[in-house]
Amino acid sequence: ANNLESPTRASSTLEWIRLSSGADAEAQYMYGFASKEAYIVSSCAFLLFKAEVCQMDIANYQLTKVAPMIHSSGSEYELRRFRDRYGLGDSPSIGDLKEKLPATYAWIVGALSSSEGQVEISRANSTAKRYACLKTRGFVDSLLFTSNQLAMPEIYATDASRIAHIRNEARFAVIGSALGLHISNVARADPSVFATVPLSSSLLEEKRQALDAALRANYSSQREFSLAVASVAISFVLALTGESSLTPGEEKLLRNSVGAVLRGFDPVLKLLDNRVKQFMRNLCKWQPCTSVPIPMQTGRSVLGGAEGQSNAGSTKALFM
Repeated sequence: ANNLESPTRASSTLEWIRLSSGADAEAQYMYGFASKEAYIVSSCAFLLFKAEVCQMDIANYQLTKVAPMIHSSGSEYELRRFRDRYGLGDSPSIGDLKEKLPATYAWIVGALSSSEGQVEISRANSTAKRYACLKTRGFVDSLLFTSNQLAMPEIYATDASRIAHIRNEARFAVIGSALGLHISNVARADPSVFATVPLSSSLLEEKRQALDAALRANYSSQREFSLAVASVAISFVLALTGESSLTPGEEKLLRNSVGAVLRGFDPVLKLLDNRVKQFMRNLCKWQPCTSVPIPMQTGRSVLGGAEGQSNAGSTKALFM
């Protein structure tokens, strides 16, 4: 514990060693375990957790050491691997790209043939600006948020799962936000009630989670989908108002609004969708204001609660 863990994390391990050895072995019962076996099982889980934390620290440290090299030569390495994978030379022709990267070629042609893309391309007076157009209109409008069936471009083959995740989360965020505005409208509540997550009361947070689950569930038909979401939306309104039921007019209004949102016809939905797209376009244009390498980590996360803080050290808190 003294040699492998940081001092703030080692304190809980040292406490466990002290309590589990020598004359203090009976102290295990102070944590409320019914038997010695239960204490042993919890101790094993605790030590496995500690080992995982140490492995994560080691991996992050090793990655930090090679981060400058990754930043300096990573893009050239990826480009070389990409060319080798698809049989491209150092200076491939348009014919080579069309033959060996058909999905990428079709995506670029489709993105630049749209009316918005043509307008921006006509205004671009440099190669850099044309690339910027492709990064915004092409990536956002013709890939992330396209409604057309499109094969994943080869240049994004390794990012397919991430792109799918962004698409799904953006879709759920837009639909959920539109439904939230309609729910607050029917309930005559301030939309700011949805400004922070989790919501202000446990009941409202429960309804928010139920709405999120209803949107993400699988359904056999659009009608079943609409009925399930409308039912949750009605219960959400009742939680906001404290009433036992809606008037027939309010229920009809809410059900119609839910149906319009889920079918993509709702004006509020379209407005929010355009705002999300514009946000993503601006994000694609963003450039870091410094050339200093960004700190790199593995992305692994096993810490939870107080153990991840500098004052962590209670073995009991980890056990219980």
